[in-house]
Amino acid sequence: MKKSLILAAGVISIGMLGAWMQEEKYVEIKTTAKVEPTDVEELSPEEVEEIQESEEMSEQEDSGSFESEISYYADAFGGGVEKENADVMKEEGFSAEYYYYGEAQAFMNVYEDSLDVRDSMKEDFNNLMALSYIIQNEQGKVLDGVTLPKGTDKWEVHKYWNPPTDRQKQAIKYMSLVFNDLDIAVNDLKGNDLSGYTYHSDGKKVEELEKFISQK
Repeated sequence: MKKSLILAAGVISIGMLGAWMQEEKYVEIKTTAKVEPTDVEELSPEEVEEIQESEEMSEQEDSGSFESEISYYADAFGGGVEKENADVMKEEGFSAEYYYYGEAQAFMNVYEDSLDVRDSMKEDFNNLMALSYIIQNEQGKVLDGVTLPKGTDKWEVHKYWNPPTDRQKQAIKYMSLVFNDLDIAVNDLKGNDLSGYTYHSDGKKVEELEKFISQK
């Protein structure tokens, strides 16, 4: 699935400026106006944290990166991967899980290298990373013990792979549910149903998710 990044660039036009030497004049301005002291409202730690969170969200919204990343992966794990690669999967025999594995790899790279995650969502992103590692590890089992006939074309190798594991399939499903809830929260998708698998949305199914992650 190809990922499109939209970058907004500002264009600055610079005109030619003439230089004139002007005599500087300094004027002392006096005022007798009284400045009344203003009351400063003392904020609670909770209010300070809320303001900091709001400012952090505004900065990320200005850059557009956080919202677009969440939207992209919510779509990818929500079935977009299969729609995008439907023809290849049908013609070449690749499994959908193989493409989800590729998206999980891409997500890990983005998260580790550049994604600035909001504090209130860090626990959820830790779970997403854990799910990505599970998908990666289970892909190893798809390849484990595979013996290729002599002279097998490199484009035919996948036809001899083991079937995707149930654990890999379930990890992919959980990633779609977590990204769904984060997408609703981040991009204000009113009317969409929460799955309940994120801390950010006070989900009641987070325990189920983390129990799955902790399994060996």
